[in-house]
Amino acid sequence: MGDFPATVWDRLIGAPDAPAGQQHPNALTLAQYKRAIARDLEVLLNTRSAVPPHELDAYPACRESIANFGLVDFAHLCLTSSDDRKEICDRLVATVMRHEPRLVQVRARLLDGAGTVNRLSFVIAGKLRALSSEGHVQFDLMLEPSSLKYTIR
Repeated sequence: MGDFPATVWDRLIGAPDAPAGQQHPNALTLAQYKRAIARDLEVLLNTRSAVPPHELDAYPACRESIANFGLVDFAHLCLTSSDDRKEICDRLVATVMRHEPRLVQVRARLLDGAGTVNRLSFVIAGKLRALSSEGHVQFDLMLEPSSLKYTIR
């Protein structure tokens, strides 16, 4: 497998695990690429979109732009309701599909939380757009309902 393009952010600040003496790498290894996606997903999912989705129906370009960056707030949803849990998964998928172009065929599912208290675990899976057949990736997320903060493990 070859190298993958570094993100604009990584090129600006220099990758934290770049080899010594290489300030601004132009390419990332597969492991670095996946870590960069995980980092960016965590930022994306911990950002709340300020504009309700229905208000952007008349503005499709705006709906798909950075103006709509982040996850639609779901504080009003009941985390014990199966319908609301499905809604959260649907929102996760829509957000990732809209703002993470490195992933395709994105799916999200809630893991059975037997034995866990005050947290929900999700899996976001998909394929790396840069790889043809063997690019399946999976990110394990933990949501703390009290803070509505996602952490990728």
